[in-house]
Amino acid sequence: MIKKYFKIGSRLVPYIAGGAIESLGSTITATFDGSFSTNPNTSKSSDILFMQLALGEGPIYRINPNGPQDIEIDNKYIDDLIDFTKNNVRPEVFAVRYATGTETQTPMPSFSGEIVTSVRFASPVVLKSGISSSLNLNAPPATSITFFPTNTSEGLTPLDSIRIKFKVLELRSDFDGRSEPAQLSLVGLIHARNETSDLNNYIAGAGLLINSIVTDEMALELELKIPEDKRSSAGYNVSILKVSEDVADEGFVAEVETIGFDEIRKDIYSYPKTALVGYAIKTTDFRTDIIPNFSSLIKGLIVDVPSNYNQPILASGEVDWRQIEVPASGGDSAAINGYRTQKRGPVLINDPDINIYDGIWDGTYKKDWTENRVWIIRHLLVDVLGVPESAIDKYNFYNVAQYVDAIDPLSGNFTGVDGFADGSFRYKPNGYASDIEDALIGLPEGTPVKERRFVCGISITDTTTVLDLITALAGSMRAVFSNTGNKIRLIVDKADNLPVAIFNETNIQAGSFKLSGVRSEDIPTGVEVSYIDFLNHFQKESIVLDSSEISELEKTNRVSIDAVGCTRRSEALRLAQYHLDTSRQLKRKIQFNAFSDASDLEVGDIVAVSHQISGVSYGYGGQVFSNSTAGTSNVFLEHYTSPSISADVFTSNTNPLVLKIFRQEDNKIDYYLVSNTAYNLLSTGNSSSGVDVLDLSIVNRLNPATKLFAANTAFSAITAPSRGDLWALGEINPTNLYSDSSTKLFRVESLNFNESGICAITATEYNSALLANVDSAAKTVRTPRKSTLNYTTPPVPILALRSIPSKTNEGLINYNLLISVTSDSTNYDIPVTTGIVYGSIEVFSEIGGSEQIG
Repeated sequence: MIKKYFKIGSRLVPYIAGGAIESLGSTITATFDGSFSTNPNTSKSSDILFMQLALGEGPIYRINPNGPQDIEIDNKYIDDLIDFTKNNVRPEVFAVRYATGTETQTPMPSFSGEIVTSVRFASPVVLKSGISSSLNLNAPPATSITFFPTNTSEGLTPLDSIRIKFKVLELRSDFDGRSEPAQLSLVGLIHARNETSDLNNYIAGAGLLINSIVTDEMALELELKIPEDKRSSAGYNVSILKVSEDVADEGFVAEVETIGFDEIRKDIYSYPKTALVGYAIKTTDFRTDIIPNFSSLIKGLIVDVPSNYNQPILASGEVDWRQIEVPASGGDSAAINGYRTQKRGPVLINDPDINIYDGIWDGTYKKDWTENRVWIIRHLLVDVLGVPESAIDKYNFYNVAQYVDAIDPLSGNFTGVDGFADGSFRYKPNGYASDIEDALIGLPEGTPVKERRFVCGISITDTTTVLDLITALAGSMRAVFSNTGNKIRLIVDKADNLPVAIFNETNIQAGSFKLSGVRSEDIPTGVEVSYIDFLNHFQKESIVLDSSEISELEKTNRVSIDAVGCTRRSEALRLAQYHLDTSRQLKRKIQFNAFSDASDLEVGDIVAVSHQISGVSYGYGGQVFSNSTAGTSNVFLEHYTSPSISADVFTSNTNPLVLKIFRQEDNKIDYYLVSNTAYNLLSTGNSSSGVDVLDLSIVNRLNPATKLFAANTAFSAITAPSRGDLWALGEINPTNLYSDSSTKLFRVESLNFNESGICAITATEYNSALLANVDSAAKTVRTPRKSTLNYTTPPVPILALRSIPSKTNEGLINYNLLISVTSDSTNYDIPVTTGIVYGSIEVFSEIGGSEQIG
C-alpha cells in the first residue's frame, strides 16, 4: 500500500509503507496441488527464502528417495522440520520441490517465475543518513551505497527488476520508560551504467517506510521495477540510502544494514533436461550473512544397462540394493527377510540364489539407474564422447560388469564379497527399522555383510576431460583399457584368470630373457586410499593400511591413491589391501622379445612362461613334435630346454602331472592331466644328455567353464594338438589350478612392436590366490576406522604403585608416586619405558596437624 511520496530532484518516488508490519511478514503453506501460497503473519515479521538449484544433466532417477530425511541444511539433518506422522516436511516452515530433468518437464510451482543472480557485499554495510531534518541527495553520507554496479554485462538478457536486501537490527523510540514505534525510511535507486555521480539521474526508484517496534533482526526487501523502455543489457548502477534521521530524540534507535541485492529476470522456466530442486524455508532461524547450504540425496543419471539386468528393488519399484547386501543368515536383525527384483516385481522372494543377470544376454540394452562402474563408463564413452557402439566390446564389458557386481558368471547370481555395514540405510534388510523416523538407519556399523565388489557414486562439478575421468573410474576398480580388433575392452586384475599364451625357448628370442626385481626402497610400506564418505556429507576421507612386516619406525614410504567414485570404507580397504599386497609380494618382472605369438596379446593378459636357465627354472617346455590323431590319447612332444627331462619327472611326482598345450591355430590353451605310467621317453640324438622326445597319454581335460578336470581319454578333431603347438609340463593340484610347477604366470604390462614384427614384452608375476584374498580384506575390520595398523595385541600392562611423601618448610606436603612397569613387553610394536614416573599431589597441613586436599 502506498502511503506517501518523497521527492528526488523534480520527481516523486513512492514510499512502500510497512503499515503495522503485518504486510511485510508471511508464512509459507504447501498445498496438495504442489503450489505455494503466502498468508500474512499477524504476530511477527518473517522472511521466506526461495531457492532453485540446477543439480545437473537429466534425466536422473530419484531426488531424496528416502523422503525429506535425505535433506540437510548446513550439513545438519532437518528432523525438527519434518512431520514424521505424515512423512513430510512441516509446511509452515519448509517446503521442497524437484524435477528430474526430463525433456517435457513443467515448471516447478513458485520456483520458476524468475531467475535470481545474487550480488552480496563483502560484509554488511550499516546505513547512516548523516542528516537531521532535510534530505540532500547531492551530499550523501559516506556510509550510503552509491553507484554500485550490477553483474549484468553486455549480451545478457536485460533485468526486469532489482531486489534490495535489508536487515533492520533495531527500531524503537523510548518514551516514559516504554518503547513505542519509530519510523525508518529507506531509498533504492537504479541508474544507467554510465551514470556515476548524479543521484538525481535515475531510471527507477522507490522507498520503504517502516513505522514499528523491532527488537529482533528483521529482514526486508525492496524491489525496484525497471521500466521496459529503460531496460538494457549494458547493466546498471544501484544506490542504497537511509533517509530517515539517525537520532531525533534521546532514546530513538534506528539501526539498519544492507547485505546486497538480487538481480531479477522474470519469466516462466522449466529447464528441460536439467534436474532441479527448489527449497523454500522460513529463514527466521537461519539468518546469517550467507545463504544456508542445502543438500539432497540424488540417485543420478539413467543410462543404458543390459536388458537382462534384474536389479533388486523396493516395494515401490525403485532400484535399490539395500535388502540384498546384507548377511545371508544370522539373528533377526541380520536376516535377509525377503527381497524383490525387477523381474518378479512386488513379489517378495526368499530364494537364497539372488539372480541379478537373468539368463543369456541378447546384446540389447534398456534405460535404468545403476551404480555399476562399467555401465557408467560405457555411457561416458558412447553418449558423452560419441564413441560408436560398434567400437565397444559389449560382451567384455558385460563380463567385467558381473565381476564388479560380485556375480557368479555362470548362474548370474549375486555372491558378494566381504564388507561391513556403515549404519546407514544402504545395508537395511527388509522389515528392519521400518518406522518413518528410522528411514536412514540400517544394520549397526561394523556388521559383516556381503556387498558388491565396486560401486560408483560421483558428482562431476569440476572441469575435467572425459578420458581422464573414465581412466580414473577404471583404475579404481583395478582395470585398464585395451583396444583389440578395433574394439575397446576392459582388462581387470582379478583372481582365477587363466593364461592366454605360453612362452618358452621356442618362441622367446634367444638372449632376450631378463628377470628383475624391485628395489627395496621403492616398495611401499603402506597405502593411503582417499574416498567419498557417504556418512560424512560426501566429504573426502582416507583409510590407511600399513604393512605388518616392518616396524612402526620403518613405515616411511606410504603411497596415496584416490579411489574415484568410491563411497564405501570397506571397498577402500580392499583397494588398499590390493595395492599393498601386489606391490610388496609380486615384485618379480620379466622382459623378453617374442615373435608372432604375441600379436594377439593385450595389456593385462595373463601369460604362462616355461624357462630353464641358470637361476630361473619355470617347468619344462617345448613344441609339439607331430600331429596327434583324433580319437587317440597320445601326444608327441619335443623338449629343447636344459636340464633335460628324465624318468624321475614321472616316477617321483607328488601331485598329478599337468600338460598345457597352446594351440597356435586358435590361440587357446588346453589343460590335460597325463598318465605317469603310460609314457615313453625317446632320444633323437640331438640332445647332449637325457631324452628330447616324449610320448604321453592324456587322462583328463580341464573344463574352462567349471575349472574342473573331467575324464577325457581321447582328443577330438578340434582339440587334437598339431605340430608346432607349444607345451609346458609340471605338477598341479587339481583343486587349485594355480599351484602349478609347469609354468610361472605373469601379467602383461607393456607390448612394443618394432618394424620387423618382434614384440618386446614386459610382465609382472601374477598370483591368483593373493587377489582372491583381497576380497576378504574387510573381514578383519568390524568397526571401520580411518587408520588400520597391523599391530600385535600387547599383554595387559602390570603396574606397581608406591607413594613417597615429603614436606616443605611452608607446610606443603608433596606425594611422589613411584610407578614400576613389570609387564612383558616383548610383543609391543612401540617402545615401553620402565622406571620411575613422577607426579605430585598437593596437600596443605593446618595448625592442628590434620591434612586436607587443597
